[in-house]
Parts: sequence; structure tokens; C-alpha cells
Amino acid sequence: MKFKFYLLKDKNIIGTNNIYEWGKMFEDFKSRIIAQDNFREILISTVFLGINHGFDEEKPLLFETMIFGGKNDGYTDRYNTYSEAEEGHKKAVELVRNELYKD
Repeated sequence: MKFKFYLLKDKNIIGTNNIYEWGKMFEDFKSRIIAQDNFREILISTVFLGINHGFDEEKPLLFETMIFGGKNDGYTDRYNTYSEAEEGHKKAVELVRNELYKD
């Protein structure tokens, strides 16, 4: 079954076609934040998106990491699972650390 929306409950993804259930989850933005880090004027943010931002129905891209500010401003990566999102966030943090603290 194809789902239009996804919920995040205790790091588990649950597919749904109920827009009201999905919308209720989105009311609490903080519950969708996986990780956020600040380095000077740079923000690295990883969040649960709740809808598929990819083209593959079997492996929907439901999480996103973005970098705001600095040399890597606009960097974006998307993931299928919670654990991939955690790892992707760490990768983005390393990218910013290397930018700021190299040499």
C-alpha cells in the first residue's frame, strides 16, 4: 500500500493516508527535530519531513539535513531511516567543523 503521509513515533516510521493524523503530528514542530547544532553563525538541522521527498516508493526519503550559513550554506541531504538521519547529521557537523577549524 502506498502512503501519502508518514508519522514518527519513538524513532519508528508509520505510514498513513489520514491527513488529520499527519497534521496533528506537525503541530508540534519540536517533536520532528532529530538534531540541531550551531557553530558561530552556522546552523545544522536534521528534521523529519513526514512526506516522501524522493521518487522511490519502496524507500521514501523522510528525513532531511540542511546547513544554513557558512561556506556550505544550502547543503542538503535526505534519508530513509532515523538512523541514516542521525549519521547524516554527524556527517554535516563534520563538514562544518572542517570548514571552521581546519589547520
